[in-house]
Amino acid sequence: MMLGAMLLAVTGYVIDARGDVSLHRRNASRALPASVGSEVHAGDTIRVKANAKVRILCSDLTTTWEPAPQSWNGVFEGCPAISERIRSRQGQQALGFRTADRAPWVLMPSNTAITTANPLIRWEPVPGVFRYRVSVLKNVNPPHAVWGPALVEGTNVRYTGKQPLASGVEYVVRVESEGGPAAEGKPFVIASADVRTKVNERVRHFEQTIAEQTPREIATAIYLLNENLRADALSLLERLADTQKSAALTLLLARCAAAAGDIGAQREALTRAVSLAEQMHDSYTEAEAMVDLARVSKPEEAAQLLERATRLLKELGIQQPPDER
Repeated sequence: MMLGAMLLAVTGYVIDARGDVSLHRRNASRALPASVGSEVHAGDTIRVKANAKVRILCSDLTTTWEPAPQSWNGVFEGCPAISERIRSRQGQQALGFRTADRAPWVLMPSNTAITTANPLIRWEPVPGVFRYRVSVLKNVNPPHAVWGPALVEGTNVRYTGKQPLASGVEYVVRVESEGGPAAEGKPFVIASADVRTKVNERVRHFEQTIAEQTPREIATAIYLLNENLRADALSLLERLADTQKSAALTLLLARCAAAAGDIGAQREALTRAVSLAEQMHDSYTEAEAMVDLARVSKPEEAAQLLERATRLLKELGIQQPPDER
């Protein structure tokens, strides 16, 4: 399988693309459309036709670069030297399949840092169940409840404990379906005051340097994701993916959901990314989404997805996978 292309280090993102803009992967024989959310790698080149516009968020997650129209550039000619690799794919792994029990699946906050001490708690519904008992516990042995159990109708509730959750402490959410078993999310923490200050400063920086709202929000979401603030990033990406209809942005949403352990949302977003990429004739993103989808699919389905991804890469002229991360 020629799937090494899917393992390249991510070193930047397209956060705005309007008009005729194409992205030529360094190891491909032809260029493809550049859409918002597209990852870019060292050695890729980007072409901007007349009256078109593209903006790149560089690897420092601070600098943005807008190549001139009617140009053909390496994607980092206007960026600082690459100092670190973006960690957008952190946490990707096959997490297995849900069992057929009645335990709800905690969506957020789980496996993340968050910037609010009064988070919105979300979980996946259990068929036929309408009420749940929700608790927040300190992640110690034995676990110590700090809030709840609260009886909730629906699949989300705002934390309303008398004391805000404290930074430097690991917590877990426990959700129990009425009349059924309980499930716990992965540990989460409240970001420190220093991290929150840093986030606010970066948001202000983007407000000052990126005039348009959508690319500014995309840059913010990418920054939050790379700071492991997945819950904050996910809420932004969910809205952006719904409004932008971009395969690459939907793929980014899927990877954010994967990092948070939300397999259901990951699979849904990946399936949508494959469909959008096919409509947009973006076979590289389509292959990427298929590879990710194979990781959370049953063996027979995974084999078919990998075969299709390999075929798409061959059609792009990718004969040898580049160095892996």
